[in-house]
Amino acid sequence: MKPITKAIAALSLATTCASGAYASEGLFYGGPAGGTDIGQAYLPEQSGFYGAFMLGGLSTDKMYGNDAKRENISAQSQIGMMLGALEYVYPFKLAGGTIATSAAFDYLPYTHANISGESQYNAGVQDLYMDVLSWSKHLGGSEGTPHSPLPYGLTVKLAYSMIVPIGEYDRSKIISPGHNVFFFIPNASVSYLTGPSILGDGTEFTVSFFYDIASRNRATNYSSGDVIDFDYAISEHIGLWQVGVTGNYATQIQDDHIGDTIVNGNGNRLGVAAIGPVIAYAIPAWKAMIKFKYQYSVWQRNRPNENLFILTFAKAL
Repeated sequence: MKPITKAIAALSLATTCASGAYASEGLFYGGPAGGTDIGQAYLPEQSGFYGAFMLGGLSTDKMYGNDAKRENISAQSQIGMMLGALEYVYPFKLAGGTIATSAAFDYLPYTHANISGESQYNAGVQDLYMDVLSWSKHLGGSEGTPHSPLPYGLTVKLAYSMIVPIGEYDRSKIISPGHNVFFFIPNASVSYLTGPSILGDGTEFTVSFFYDIASRNRATNYSSGDVIDFDYAISEHIGLWQVGVTGNYATQIQDDHIGDTIVNGNGNRLGVAAIGPVIAYAIPAWKAMIKFKYQYSVWQRNRPNENLFILTFAKAL
């Protein structure tokens, strides 16, 4: 297998490094923007820098309450996203695995929200999402073919990630790019690639688990409860293409508090499930890949529904 082809596929990691915290506290959690999807357990084996640029958009038009039923209020919003991510793969191994650090710099060029007739526009720098340290290792299976750039068999990744509150925070805004809180996010991913079949060069199954812990917002004394987030993707490698379905499920396992008081008397625990297509195309001559992803939320609790699309260009630098 050609090492550079393998690295191109692993660049999908860089597309996930963005804060999921777009708006006011209690509505969003600390996972990557749009969730993770294909190839999440892989890191490039070659040392060096890898980068990505992402354009995306998100819209909502309904609000759902504690019973996961639609509330009788208007809750419309549109958000534009621009992101640049940089990843560095270290020139040494740990227990036979690859080690990397990455960071994402996100800007919201346009946000508009209309909640119960109150309309607001905003823009600004979002909080910094970073994989402080991630470790990936291929545990078993044969090497791939020139058309299938990832190793067959099982690959695992362990990581510690954070969201650092450098974004522009304005508690008076319906949508504030920054959250004024830290998120501490231990996470793990597993990717398994089958051998070639009549469907293509191999079917990839990827599952990621994030545990989101938010610090207290000192400006409002608001504390969000911990959230567990499962992301998944099932996709097929067909030459330089990778096509599949991706989704996520997240649920809050602790109550929100303002000081010692439980928010809304029920803890305001959020929940969401979303699904949609993902398609990627590798460009070996450029040491790059392009990926498009769309997700639609099919269930939500104490948050609005979402339509999300993301277009990513990732490249070895």
